[in-house]
Amino acid sequence: MTVGVENLLDEDYVTYYSQTLTGGSANNDNYFAGRGRTLTVRYRWDF
Repeated sequence: MTVGVENLLDEDYVTYYSQTLTGGSANNDNYFAGRGRTLTVRYRWDF
């Protein structure tokens, strides 16, 4: 079993991709914040 937590403190941030767009693709549709707090639980069963 694996448990993972991303952005534990639920900080607001803008992704690297959004900040580095230039030229014709640099518009408000491509400027977005990263995901909030995320909990991931995985299990694996081998037989």
